[in-house]
Amino acid sequence: MHELTYTSMADRNIGSKDLNDILKTATEFNKKRSITGCLVYHNGQFVQTLQGEKKTIFDLFEKIKLDSRHSNVNLVWEGPAEKEVFRGWHMAYYSPEKVNTDDVIDFEKN
Repeated sequence: MHELTYTSMADRNIGSKDLNDILKTATEFNKKRSITGCLVYHNGQFVQTLQGEKKTIFDLFEKIKLDSRHSNVNLVWEGPAEKEVFRGWHMAYYSPEKVNTDDVIDFEKN
């Protein structure tokens, strides 16, 4: 299993409908390819970690870089995943404004 994390800047006009579309599409796409991950959105910035087969997540990353809903895509880290952190979450989503303590505790347990 491999993992990569990237950051990017959201388009200024991105709204909740766009975020919902991203999450729906990502969940369906990732499920078919055994990719798991987490997307965090805060103050116009994205941070996303993906886990899966190396080629599969790099192919997805190339596709993500072309998405017009964000820019300044920066690969922060990639390498072998020490453990499967997002098991069962084809695309977990967190917005710091809406995270509750129970979610954080569940995330830390994984």
